[in-house]
Amino acid sequence: MDSLAKSATFTDKCRSYAENNGLVDVLNGRYQFPIRGGMQGVRYTKLTRLATHDEVDGCNAIVNDLFTHQLVGYSAAVISKLAKVVGELHDNVASHASGAGFSCAQVYQDNEGRRIEFAIADAGCGMLKNVSREYSQIADDRDAIKWCLQKGNTTARQPDNWAQRLPDDSICSPYPDDVDTIRSDDHHVGEGLWQLCELVRGSSGKFVVLSGKGEYLVDAEKEFVRESCVAWPGVVVEFEITIPIDTDQAQRQSDHLEAIARRIGI
Repeated sequence: MDSLAKSATFTDKCRSYAENNGLVDVLNGRYQFPIRGGMQGVRYTKLTRLATHDEVDGCNAIVNDLFTHQLVGYSAAVISKLAKVVGELHDNVASHASGAGFSCAQVYQDNEGRRIEFAIADAGCGMLKNVSREYSQIADDRDAIKWCLQKGNTTARQPDNWAQRLPDDSICSPYPDDVDTIRSDDHHVGEGLWQLCELVRGSSGKFVVLSGKGEYLVDAEKEFVRESCVAWPGVVVEFEITIPIDTDQAQRQSDHLEAIARRIGI
């Protein structure tokens, strides 16, 4: 950790931001769960580790606070459903990414309105390894991402009574790769990812997934899956939603998202 902190170079402006959002503490090995207060949970959520389900619950509460403060003009149902699918992604990291994952969010103001940017990243085994365990015909990262973003596709299985249960706070598994392990009864890459993508798409927002050498992006103008110039061992999910300045427009967007949520079963 110390070597990471020493090798990171920030401009004065970026250093201030990195200190405020908790990145410097993470790099220095001084991570502490963020305390709710000030603008935390209002205009941003600090870099939050997702190693245990207690940390997931705390992170979910802060993200829900931010959505409630920022999604002005949106119904409580839409806010709740958006928080629910984000919470599922948080839980997947704690359950299946060997305790190596972080989440954060930031709100920006521009001429079109307020923009929420959210990101979650883990250093787990990635989508391809997860999917190919059950579906050997999925052979590369791009196909694995596309498969995970299709309605109804999930790697969830019936509970394996022979799987070795690991404690929530375990960093790695002491068992060989061919021994199944679980941290909870949740299953990685459920429909939460597809549902979140549909909600973001419905808001004309931006949605990005990076896993292995695969990259997926959809926004108001384009959609593609391509080979990424950066290989990431786990999964990164990032999305952006713009909240219109006009409250009537925000209400219309809320109604539209609520209809989408009903259609996709959230």
